[in-house]
Amino acid sequence: MTLPRIQCRIVGAVLAHAKKTGTFVEDSAQGPVLKAQSLAGYIDTKSGRRLAFTLAVNDVGVISGVDEILPVFQDVGTISALLWKLQ
Repeated sequence: MTLPRIQCRIVGAVLAHAKKTGTFVEDSAQGPVLKAQSLAGYIDTKSGRRLAFTLAVNDVGVISGVDEILPVFQDVGTISALLWKLQ
């Protein structure tokens, strides 16, 4: 999977490659809780170097459904694309 599938509106996302994603949702008395969402991969820098990265979001809280997980994926994709743009 490449980041354009997660975050297609950020320039440079095509040069950040996701190699491992993960989502952990736990059941609770209040409803499902998004405990963690992560993304790991590599970025091809403008200078030609390859850098590994890992992004993790923990303890988001109670969610009402899968639709509330999608913004977290978008945020993680945006951050990884910004890493490429800022280097």
